[in-house]
Amino acid sequence: MELKRSGLWLVPLLLVPHLLLAAHFGNRLVEYPDQGAYLSGAENLLAGNGLSLSFDALGGFIRKGEPTSYYGLGAPLVYAAQIALFGRNYFVLRLGNILLFAASLFFFRGICLHWMSAGWANLAMVAMGLSPFYIAFNQLFLSEMPFLFCELGTFFYLFRYLKQNATKDLVLAAVFVGLSLLVRTNLLLFLPVIAIVIGINKRWSAALLYLGVTILVVAPYCIRNSINNHAFFPFDGKAALNLWQFNSDVHQGNFWTENFEQAPQMPPLDELTEKERSDLLMKLGLKWIKQHPIGFARFAGMKAVRFFWPLPQKAANLKYAAILTPYAIVILAGFFVGLPTLWSRDPKSILVLLLFVYTLAIEMIFMTATRHRLLYDPFFVLIGFNYVAYRNPLRKRRQLRDKLTSNLIDARPARS
Repeated sequence: MELKRSGLWLVPLLLVPHLLLAAHFGNRLVEYPDQGAYLSGAENLLAGNGLSLSFDALGGFIRKGEPTSYYGLGAPLVYAAQIALFGRNYFVLRLGNILLFAASLFFFRGICLHWMSAGWANLAMVAMGLSPFYIAFNQLFLSEMPFLFCELGTFFYLFRYLKQNATKDLVLAAVFVGLSLLVRTNLLLFLPVIAIVIGINKRWSAALLYLGVTILVVAPYCIRNSINNHAFFPFDGKAALNLWQFNSDVHQGNFWTENFEQAPQMPPLDELTEKERSDLLMKLGLKWIKQHPIGFARFAGMKAVRFFWPLPQKAANLKYAAILTPYAIVILAGFFVGLPTLWSRDPKSILVLLLFVYTLAIEMIFMTATRHRLLYDPFFVLIGFNYVAYRNPLRKRRQLRDKLTSNLIDARPARS
């Protein structure tokens, strides 16, 4: 009965379409960008070559056999562990993604319970579990699934700490956000926001503990990157490369047809470390922005539209629009309609809304891939279902009945 009430019995059912598609592909690799880099990084880790690629990438920004941090340690480490145990079997690697997604569903349901009843939280979990985007991306070997697992784990334990004030939840939230930074650095600049919310709503010593544990998790990786570059370089040069690549004169298409796929000509990178390459591209990107503020604003607007646009961006993916677009429209509409319902001074609601603003800002400044929205999709679902649960007429009727019952009890004359 407890399992039935928890809704966790639904998780195996939600995984069925993921498993069926994985079985359909079997041991075949589905062609998609960046997979080769993560798998190559995993194999080099197993070969004792550290985190590196077996080929040049990104126009020479990444060098063959050179220690790199561009693709992050987390995803290659996950795939390396699976390959070490089961060999390079793509079907088994997909099962690893699906198991991570199952744990993510558990975290997501727990997050939803802070806003809605168990029944509505179960329905929200079903909506996320049957998302065609996640069914598709569980078949690919990228960083999305490991990061989603770490991201939802971060907020699951953080919200539980804000409610129950248990130090172990705070520590686990810090561990998960540290692991997320090893996968990809999306939450790096959001860390101070989380620390400030903890300090204001709990105590500043707890905020320092949160940051301290996070630093302990990522410190060995940051030290390794700095040693490789002979300078302070804790993470990667992805932000610099994206800033330069997606804000330049090579992008001349109009607002609706620009695809951002053409990259500017790479400057000379010979004899430069990864940090020096990163610094050079960051300098070039910032210089272009300063010289073309209107053009930068235009590109930022275009990337914001892409973030919300429900149709697939690439012509080759338009054949999947009948499956992907309706789901995207529903969760985005639920988000915009449900925003006023979520708005409050509750620290959990503040963090969810600030995370949206932060995610959108990153997309507008640095990136332009529609798939990056997958990392915020669970919160779109959360906000939409919170609205539906809030507007539920049965809930309103039950609240009114409870209020009337309470008033009748209070109105009874006291016995002498």
